[in-house]
Amino acid sequence: MDISKMNKKVIGQPGDGTEYALLKGNTVYMISAQDITEAMAKLKKQAGVPNSWKVSEEKAVLIPGIWEYQMATYEAV
Repeated sequence: MDISKMNKKVIGQPGDGTEYALLKGNTVYMISAQDITEAMAKLKKQAGVPNSWKVSEEKAVLIPGIWEYQMATYEAV
C-alpha cells in the first residue's frame, strides 16, 4: 500500500527497533518497536488509539524496494 501521500505521525525514537506502519483512515503511525504487537501497545499508550488492529501481509511502501514496512490496519469495533 502506498503511504507516501498519507498523514504521518512518528511514535518512538530511532534505534528502538524495526519501524512498523499502523494505518487508521488517512493517517499512518510510524512506530519503532521490537515487534508489531509492541508497536500497537506503544500507540495505545502514547496516542490513546485502541488495540483494534489487523496485521496485514501487504507492505506499507514509501519508496518501493527501499522503504517498505510491515503494517497493520485499524478495524473499528
